[in-house]
Parts: sequence; structure tokens; C-alpha cells
Amino acid sequence: MKRSAFIVCGLFLSAVLLPLGAQNSLTGSVTTDDSSITGTVSGGAGSASVTISGPTKGDIATREKGGVNPATGKSTASVQAPPASFGNVSIGMDIESVKQALLADRRFGYRGERDVSLLAGENNKLIETDAARYSPYPYLDRCWFQFVDDKLYVMSINLNQEKLDHYSVFSALCEKYGAPTTLNPDKAEWVSDSMIVDLERPLCLKYTDKLVFDRIQAESGVEETVAEQNREQFLQGI
Repeated sequence: MKRSAFIVCGLFLSAVLLPLGAQNSLTGSVTTDDSSITGTVSGGAGSASVTISGPTKGDIATREKGGVNPATGKSTASVQAPPASFGNVSIGMDIESVKQALLADRRFGYRGERDVSLLAGENNKLIETDAARYSPYPYLDRCWFQFVDDKLYVMSINLNQEKLDHYSVFSALCEKYGAPTTLNPDKAEWVSDSMIVDLERPLCLKYTDKLVFDRIQAESGVEETVAEQNREQFLQGI
């Protein structure tokens, strides 16, 4: 944080200003308010203090409430909600509509029914395209479109790492959608009431229907609970 950097600088400068002999018995203190930070260093030969006005607790709170995007340093007035679409393809579309949208957009390299498959063990379909191989568009790589109950639930758009880099894509997302909801070494995630948008490493944009995701997670938890109960019943009956 900038505030911590200011404090350290102030204490360092104070220590330098004191006589050499007094530096062996230095003591320091820091006080803050909503407009300034004051660092004081005292020694046997005297004391010195530095007061710095800058981003303090009040400023940071203002920024977090919407004044400035902490990821970009710019105004958040134009920040949008995480999107549900990439190009003409939108989460929630039925499979036939997605096929038509992919055919109309050459960027994805969609080749028709040969790119559609049935997921093993599920009554759900998957469309997989290879844009790097079958599209003249240079910025996309392999893409996946997963359906649940004939509705597009997840789409994963791999980006061409020879043309784009993680930092540029991350900065562009922060510019449009604000600071990510969560951030870790594997991904940055933007979450709204209805959507989850991830930027996964090395370079994949993933759009997920949050309502369907939450429902699947809840159903999965119920299934695990029933399985555990059956296991306990079996062990008790031995």
C-alpha cells in the first residue's frame, strides 16, 4: 500500500537526519488521520518527524466505494457488470441458436455437426472448435461450449498466446468490469448475481451461468450426502 511506503520513507529520512551516535538508540512512532500520516523518530540527541499527506484510510475507503478502480487507478463511473456474451454467442442460448451464431462468426472456426459431441454419461452436449486451425482470425485458439438441458451453460475461449498476453487481457477486463471479485495465481474472477467470468492462466476466458452452476453444486452436495448416509448405514449393519 502507498501509505505503508510513505511511512517507511518518513522514518528512513528521519533516521538519516539524526546524528550518527543517536541512531543506536532510536525509537519511532506513527500516527494517522484522514488527511495525513506522521512518522516520528527520537534518539538521545534529539528527534525528527515527517508528515506526509496522501492516500489514507479515508481515501482508500472512498476508492473502494466506487471513486477509483484500485486495479487501474481510473474512475469506476463506467464499470459494467460481467458480460454473458462473447461475440454473438450468449450464455443461455439453445444449442441450435449457438450453432447458427458460430456459423455466422468465422472467428471460431466452427465446421458444423462434426464439432458437436455428446458428453459421456450425461444427456448434455459439447461443441468444440479449433479457431487456430480453421479460422483466419488470429486471436482465438480452441473454444468449448457446454450445454445443460439444451442451454449454453459454460463457454471457454482460449486466446492465442502468440498474439495476446495475460497482462493486456487482464488490464482490459479491469478497465471494463472493475477490480476482480477474487484473484489468485491461477485466475482472476468477476462475479455478478447471474454470471461468473474467469480469466484463467495461461490465457483462457471462461463464461459461466452462475445460477446453473449454483444449482449443479447444490445437487452435487445432496448426492454426496446421500452417498455418505448409505455408507454409514452399511457400516452400522455389519
